[in-house]
Amino acid sequence: MSNDISNLKIRDTSREFLSRQKRWLVWKEGVNWVSVIFGIGIPVEVQYQSITLGMVLKAYYQLPNNSSYYTNPTIDYERKKRSPTRWMIYEMIEKYLEKNKYGDGKACLLKAICELAAVPLEERSGLLAEIVHSILTPSSTDDAIEENDNNIYHAAEKLGKTERNCDQLFPECATGLIQQFSRFMDVSKYMY
Repeated sequence: MSNDISNLKIRDTSREFLSRQKRWLVWKEGVNWVSVIFGIGIPVEVQYQSITLGMVLKAYYQLPNNSSYYTNPTIDYERKKRSPTRWMIYEMIEKYLEKNKYGDGKACLLKAICELAAVPLEERSGLLAEIVHSILTPSSTDDAIEENDNNIYHAAEKLGKTERNCDQLFPECATGLIQQFSRFMDVSKYMY
């Protein structure tokens, strides 16, 4: 009996690749076209002959082999970059002011924050006033302060509320940003 076992050849499959046919969720790759053929034939009466006038319309459509085809390909579902913070917006405004010859962009932005805190825009001023107020009020954001340098915006707002002399506080900025689209009025002469 032991002789019979020794004569058996055992096949070593440890070096062979085992494979299985790939399964497909939709249609397998390769030739996966669907064609639509539409044709019309109209017999034409001619003496002693038979003529048919025909028109054929063919259309080929490739079938999806990936489930990602079912999502809208023009919409990017992944978020590429984070939303801009208040401090990033302030940095962009500063660069814009410097490019457009307002002088020191940071000083002009700080002056605008100070002026808006000193004399807030009226509620009935409209949508533009609401947007300007929300952007130029640093205390209205929940954004974390990214750098120590960003505390200066909060300081400009506090100085505007208490000191109210923004022209003296920020002399580097000759033209006020707020004065470009609004004007300050002395209402004391209109009071009884």
